[in-house]
Amino acid sequence: MFVDHIEQVEHTSYSYSLNHNKKDSEEKDLVSVTIIIDYAPIKMILSKQLRPTGSFLIDLCSIVGGVFIIFGLLNGFMLRCCAKCKMD
Repeated sequence: MFVDHIEQVEHTSYSYSLNHNKKDSEEKDLVSVTIIIDYAPIKMILSKQLRPTGSFLIDLCSIVGGVFIIFGLLNGFMLRCCAKCKMD
């Protein structure tokens, strides 16, 4: 089910999957067909809603800060490696 809280619309959809597995019989003279049905009902709800601007800005700042931290660590590691190579 997909719920759009912005436009107040609900869409329902169903999904099915089929697997084909081949199993060799121990008896070569007999012909057989085995059917196994596995039914697992799961209801999944996807929703679309507006997020507050403050939450978006916090997420954006955390992503940008994380990128700066990772590149700073890589830069420091590379500088240490280059300095060690020049000493040898």
